Amino acid sequence: CLDIVSEPAPRPDGVSLRVDYTILAPEGAELDIGNRNGNVWIGPGCGRVTVRGQNTDIGVEAPEGAVDAASTNGRIRVLDAQGDVNVTTANGNVYIHRRGAGSSHATTINGAIEMHVLTPSVGDADLNTQNGDITLVLCPGCQMAVEASTAHGAVRTEIPVDAADGVQRKNRINGRIGGGGPNFTLQTLNGDIRLRPGRRRW
Repeated sequence: CLDIVSEPAPRPDGVSLRVDYTILAPEGAELDIGNRNGNVWIGPGCGRVTVRGQNTDIGVEAPEGAVDAASTNGRIRVLDAQGDVNVTTANGNVYIHRRGAGSSHATTINGAIEMHVLTPSVGDADLNTQNGDITLVLCPGCQMAVEASTAHGAVRTEIPVDAADGVQRKNRINGRIGGGGPNFTLQTLNGDIRLRPGRRRW
């Protein structure tokens, strides 16, 4: 366990402080990080990752295990995820680029959510924001059941959605992409939802 305190005492008025830390961990190590008033970036090769931040931007690249990240005011970016991803922020955008069959859960109150599915193998996803757009980019070959809805906005898709047994309206789509599969739920209160094709990446 490593505990680092940058400001053990109150800072005098008129004094500014900036401290950067670079911490090296063994490949595959499980990380549990708490941070206040600063950003966290985790490079490739870690195992399971847990991050709790206040006024913190969080970035995680190519984790080998699951990611559980939360911030009160900050953006969250998870790249090349293979395991389960669970991210929450109050004020900030969320970006998830994933490959692998893990599930994805993303929630923000004030911010956009953008998720790129890089391989056809993918688990369930639940993307939810109150004030912001949601963009879902799917590589060729993706199959899923999708339910997308907005209260004040529009749902637009550039990907064929079979809504024969579901719903397709201006502000809601409920149907299948391909032959169906994992459940994708996309919900925003104030914002648009877009489904776009992307490129496959192995």
